[in-house]
Amino acid sequence: MSAQEDTIGVGMPYSEFIGLLSQKLALSHGPGDKLLRVRIFRRFSLVPQQVVSAIQLFVLTRTRVNAKPFSLIMTRFSVRMILLFPSLLFVSYTTAQVVVSGDVRNRETGEVLFPATIRIEGTNIATVTNSDGRFELTVVGFPVILSFSHIGFRSDTMRIVDSAPVRTRMTPVLLELDEIVVTAEDPATSIMRKVIERKKAWRQDLESLKANAYTRLTIRKDSKIVSVVESMSEAFWREDGGWREILKAKRMTRNMAEDLEVPAVAFIDNLYDDNVMVGGHSLQGVTHPDALETYDFKLASRRKMDDRTVYDIEVRSKSPRSSAFVGTVSVLDEAYALIDVYLRPNESFLFPPPFRHFAISFHQQYRQFGRAWLPVDLRTEVSLNIGILGFSIPPIRSEQSTRISDYEIGVAVPDTLFDSPEPLISDVASRSAPDSLLATAGVVIPLTEEEKTAFNEIDSTATLDKVFKPEGALARFVGDDGTSGGRKGWSVRLLPYGWYNRVDEAYGSVHIRSRSQNGRTRI
Repeated sequence: MSAQEDTIGVGMPYSEFIGLLSQKLALSHGPGDKLLRVRIFRRFSLVPQQVVSAIQLFVLTRTRVNAKPFSLIMTRFSVRMILLFPSLLFVSYTTAQVVVSGDVRNRETGEVLFPATIRIEGTNIATVTNSDGRFELTVVGFPVILSFSHIGFRSDTMRIVDSAPVRTRMTPVLLELDEIVVTAEDPATSIMRKVIERKKAWRQDLESLKANAYTRLTIRKDSKIVSVVESMSEAFWREDGGWREILKAKRMTRNMAEDLEVPAVAFIDNLYDDNVMVGGHSLQGVTHPDALETYDFKLASRRKMDDRTVYDIEVRSKSPRSSAFVGTVSVLDEAYALIDVYLRPNESFLFPPPFRHFAISFHQQYRQFGRAWLPVDLRTEVSLNIGILGFSIPPIRSEQSTRISDYEIGVAVPDTLFDSPEPLISDVASRSAPDSLLATAGVVIPLTEEEKTAFNEIDSTATLDKVFKPEGALARFVGDDGTSGGRKGWSVRLLPYGWYNRVDEAYGSVHIRSRSQNGRTRI
């Protein structure tokens, strides 16, 4: 059989590419024809429509790749087996990334909307704005339709045709109050009862998840940023095993140890869970089956999201001795699902000395994926003060922002990940270079201007052991391993530490010891 060559454009739309590839290759000849194998490699990225779905095709017989971009020269012959995965989007690895960026503000006041949710229509790809109201999102190409949503505002969609900055101005939605019927039971109790019932219905079908995750931990002394750590991972969740993740990229300020690895979701708090682990304490969630016995729910206000009502409900425990939360939750009418929560532990959440003060708060949003309502972000703020008579450490503040996107529900997850008790598997040999995936626009929550300055200006010598140098008469007696001796290098462990397994479920704590290695802080 004589060889004939055809050019198939890899850069063309997915459906057109698959149709043409099938047409060109699906030829059946005699038994002497050669076998074609298409080996597919999937490269990780936070945004599947750009790099996550990028695929390299290696044809293992009589095939050569043209040097010209977006073209694949293939020899025509019969096919007995083609290993194609239609669920993956075929995009050349050499295709340039297309980034949509911009800001989201209140149309009437000009104030930034934070955190507003931006989603690519028809996909599970989404992001949120940072505290400056800015966002970045990677897309396959133009045109693309983005949807913008924020409680109290009318959702908006925009057809984006180029990479020019997107200036989204959302319109507040006025709430017309209905007639109020006074009953013995606060309306919030009835609303939360429905939330709990609806959760049982969709949660029982939730067995496994796959997602892409990004997290950023910012550490401050007083109001000044002293360290920033970022990580990106491919995450897998199983009902009987919790989260496991494969670390794909990391980036940090120069004063942090290169082998530091921060999980993106392994210890994330899903405030929709029945029980939530916070600092080693198990707190009953606000949607626990017994939540109506533990919590008092009070309807505080109502807002609009498009044409649907959102109920803002105050949450507090009936007993101050209960391990529970206090704060507010927002419930979407008709769906009776949580879409936004602000929670913190109640007064029973205490730490013994040497903690003088420990406070933590959570802000989390949820969106619907299939039948399930899953977290799309988590913002955690922590402040702590450690000290005893004659010894203290300067107050520490941290902010952690996590984004979860590209959910796949009910997929098979690798059993090998759950055979190990370790929740995090590193696929990164060392700290990412400046031109790594994390430095690429569109795959992370944008850095604030203050965080950008920290990356540029923090020196490698400004280690955390120097920034948080112990004070007081006893400080000079503390060595680098926490014992007496006054040796140099003593420092503070700031990052959360924990694990997850089937016996202990989840455990978390804050360690206050670390050491200095090669002039950089090692945690």
